[in-house]
Amino acid sequence: MKTTLILLLIATLIMSGWAIYEVAKLKNCIQHQIIINRCIIDKSDWRLAIAHVKKYEGFRSVFYVHDHKSYIGYGHQIQKDEIYLHEQPITENHAEKLLIQDLEKCLLYANWKFKLTGNKALAIALFMYQHGQYYLNDKELGKELLKGSANWDENHIKNEWMRYRYFKGAEHPRFVERRQFEIELFTQK
Repeated sequence: MKTTLILLLIATLIMSGWAIYEVAKLKNCIQHQIIINRCIIDKSDWRLAIAHVKKYEGFRSVFYVHDHKSYIGYGHQIQKDEIYLHEQPITENHAEKLLIQDLEKCLLYANWKFKLTGNKALAIALFMYQHGQYYLNDKELGKELLKGSANWDENHIKNEWMRYRYFKGAEHPRFVERRQFEIELFTQK
């Protein structure tokens, strides 16, 4: 009887040790990931994506107009209900919050429209942040993504993606860098 109890106690300790290890492993995993709109993304990739947009968009504390649309911060397109953004300068903190909200909306769209998650959704969100969703709805890149991952031609996707490296008919080095970063994120395993 004592031997059975001791063996049972040892088994319980071993199992609880395994459970503690699994919980610790899960907790460690959770600490390094965030969930945005049902997309699990590595925190370091999320921070890298935000830094990437900030680098290429640059910060503007007051609104500016491009193609008949108003922008502020790190390229946030001012919406009709955000008229207050025309009235006074914003801080970099406020601009970053707007950027994060915009990227989250883009992630939601990538997840909904293309059933993408993780870095694939994040890569599409970055692309959409610069170009808008029009370039994914009616263009070849979007059509390829709609096929689903089992039917993707990865080289075709990369080629289509790189078509968006031009500005006013000439290849733009910063657009090339952005597309390469997005492709790298998209193809990460």
